[in-house]
Amino acid sequence: MEYMYIIVQLNTLMNGDYMQRCLQKIVNGEDLTATEAKKTLKYILQEATDAQIGAFLGALSVKGESVEEISGFVEGMLDEAVIIKPAIAGPLVDIVGTGGDRHNTINISTSAAIIAAAAGVPIAKHGNRAVTSLSGSADVLESLGIDLNCSPAEVKRCMESVGVGFLFSPYFHPAMKRVAPIRKELGFRSIFNLLGPLSNPTLASRQVVGVHDKSLCKPFAHALRKLGKERVLVVHGDGMDEISTLSETYVAELKDGLITTYEIKPEDLGFKRVSAPDVVGGTPEENATDIRYILQGEKGPKRDIVVANAAAAIYIADKAPSLNEAARVAEKVIDNGKALEKLGELAHFTNSRGSNATCHKGENLRNEVCG
Repeated sequence: MEYMYIIVQLNTLMNGDYMQRCLQKIVNGEDLTATEAKKTLKYILQEATDAQIGAFLGALSVKGESVEEISGFVEGMLDEAVIIKPAIAGPLVDIVGTGGDRHNTINISTSAAIIAAAAGVPIAKHGNRAVTSLSGSADVLESLGIDLNCSPAEVKRCMESVGVGFLFSPYFHPAMKRVAPIRKELGFRSIFNLLGPLSNPTLASRQVVGVHDKSLCKPFAHALRKLGKERVLVVHGDGMDEISTLSETYVAELKDGLITTYEIKPEDLGFKRVSAPDVVGGTPEENATDIRYILQGEKGPKRDIVVANAAAAIYIADKAPSLNEAARVAEKVIDNGKALEKLGELAHFTNSRGSNATCHKGENLRNEVCG
């Protein structure tokens, strides 16, 4: 018994030394390898002191996160997550943003996810409550009548039955509770602000990711390729973590293993340019009202920007050969009532759920796998 205690203490000291070595490497301006980053993330979540975590996050933020560091942290985060594997034909798609653009628009990616699902795209929408805006995806979905208190197994069944599910981050990444108060106390953006959009617990193979800074587009695309994704659009438009109808949107696209960059204009998708006040949002309740109007067929700038982003999900799911044609598909499922119907199906399932699914320990994973 005493021997085991000594071994545990030695391991803790060795891990502490490892953390110090990694911190020194970061302070010197050197990048961690993906393996080092993954090990560091696990140490942060399990053993590191608050001081070690704060120092590491601060130093990494100053240096800037590399592709290897981002991908390593994501791998470590997914190892600690609850993974679900819905039995769905076709590739799963997530549409998500980093947040932090401070434009306070309506909930664009959340609305777009519902529309894309109505167009036949299997959607695994990963999200959380608001951090920098008035209304996060979880907040507005709650105001739309969606019950967020679904277990991972129930979310899996929802996706299989309805074709769309909301993966409420705290239920799938419980280990992240360890760093939440530290992140809040630090008061600056860290690598953890980047991990959520890259850590979908379904391991969705296709993603539309909006980033708050144009400089993140290519690194995110490279990180997602390293993580094994098939099709990706990483977008930034006019200071927004969305495809914008205000001005040009910068895109990094991953397809067939290759990453290409280009810009798209609102006119390319068939939309007129608008100004920021035209797409501004409000409280979750106000945004929910706007979303209902959009899904009921009301036209205008808010509908256009939502359609533009739904088009991205439809396009990478191979439901349309171009973004322009994908936008027309999105408009069609709004106008024929299918998008509003899909919202109703999601609300009905989450409020009348019952689960026959089970969770078991995966043979090669430390995290739980629901299937």
